[in-house]
Formats: sequence, structure tokens, C-alpha cells
Amino acid sequence: MKGSTRIRLWLGAAAIVAAAYFLFRPESGTLTLDEAVQKGSVDVEILAGDSNAGSVTITLTRRADDSNAYVVTIPAGELLQASDGAGQRLMTSRTATIVVDDAEPSASQTITTLCIDPFKAPPLANATLALAAPAGGAAMEETDPIRKLVGCMSDSEMTDSARQTAVWAVAAQLLRKTPEDARAYVSKGLEQEMIGERREQLEAKRERAREMAASLSEAQLDALIDRELQNSMPTIRQVAAQQSAGLLDALRQGDGSVLAACGYAVAEMAVFQ
Repeated sequence: MKGSTRIRLWLGAAAIVAAAYFLFRPESGTLTLDEAVQKGSVDVEILAGDSNAGSVTITLTRRADDSNAYVVTIPAGELLQASDGAGQRLMTSRTATIVVDDAEPSASQTITTLCIDPFKAPPLANATLALAAPAGGAAMEETDPIRKLVGCMSDSEMTDSARQTAVWAVAAQLLRKTPEDARAYVSKGLEQEMIGERREQLEAKRERAREMAASLSEAQLDALIDRELQNSMPTIRQVAAQQSAGLLDALRQGDGSVLAACGYAVAEMAVFQ
């Protein structure tokens, strides 16, 4: 009798301890990255990887006064942009999870990304990025077809190059164009991008030119820059045409099997005719 009483007392004590742990244990939960940011559960730092924009490193840090544990999911299709909202936007290509808790209140993970804007230069390596507008914003509505495509491709074995080509085809609405129109459209867009980059390179040399030829006026420096830009145009057009043809060839390779696997009726699309 005494033994059974001791057992009952022990079980009762264990139940009390378990209940106390359940009531007072640090709260934990699974949140998406957007939810974690909106609730203020974590601070977020997002840094671009190399200059090819193939990845980002996301670091989550729990607040110093917070004892909760958080499992934060970064879904495929998370839209990222430069802190000032300008330039190339990126989208995570696979789902990732970051855990922050007492053992590791700050944790990082490198996640592969895809470029969204076909004719914009990628962010510089280690550039600071930010989450785009929350769901329902104009940016999310615009990129919703791309986000769905990226989500469909996230678990596939296709190459990053194939994913990027598919994303650009949807982003630039190439699927609605004939092969000739698509090639001309891409070539023109790439040409404009390269002209802008070349002009930036020449403008960066303006101060040096001013030091070497102090007698030159700003108008004369403008004329020199314009002349150098015109001298670069044959090469720019050639490279743009080659890259445009390469993109279209990559898109049409396999008769659009990448897009077909994600529900696109490629047989009815002009670009594949």
C-alpha cells in the first residue's frame, strides 16, 4: 500500500512538473519569413552573393529580450529587392528553413536565387537587399505568375540555367511573341542595358578627363563621352544579338518541357511554333 502510494505521489509530482513545463516553457512556432518580420519576431539581414546574383545569405537574429524559439521558413518565390527599391529584383528558387533559439539566437543560410528583371544588372556582391512589399502589394501581384512558376520548379532536378531562362521568358512575356519578335525584343532590351552600363563606365572617367584636360568644357566632355559610346555600339549590338539568340535557343530547347511541366500549354504558344 505504501509503495503504491509513493508511486501515485511520484506520478502526481511528475504531472505537475510536466504541466509547469507546458505552461512556462519558451513559446515556439513556425512562421514564414514575412510573418516573422511583420510580427517583429526577428531582425533580418539579406546580403547578395556573387555578382551573378545566384544566391543570397539571409541572417535572422532574435531580439535580445525574446526567449522564444522560432522556426522560420523562407519559401521558394520570396521576392527580394535592393534597399532603395531600384535595380534587379531576385527571387529565392528553393524553400529553406532557419531556426533561432537559445542555442543559436542568430543564424544564417545561403539560398539560391533567380533574377526577375531580364534587362537590369544584378546587385553587387554583398549588397544589402530587403523583402519586397507584403503579399497583396503591387509588386507581388505583378510577379505572382513568376512566383508560382518558381514554386513549381523548386523541387525539380532542372538546372539553375533552365530555371532562369523559364523565369525570364514569363517575366518578359516572350511566350506571347513569335520567335522573331521575341529575339528582337530581347536583343533591344539587352542593348539598352549595355548602353547604360557603358555610359556609366564613361561617366566614371569624366573627372579624370577633366584633370588631364582642364581646358575642356562640360559640353566638350559630353561630346567625348557620346563619341566613345558611339564607337562601342557595333560591339554592343553584336553581343546583344548573340545573347538574345542564345536565350531563345535555351527557351525552345526540349520544346518548352520546363514550362510544360509547370502547366504551361507550350504547344499553343507562338514562341514555340
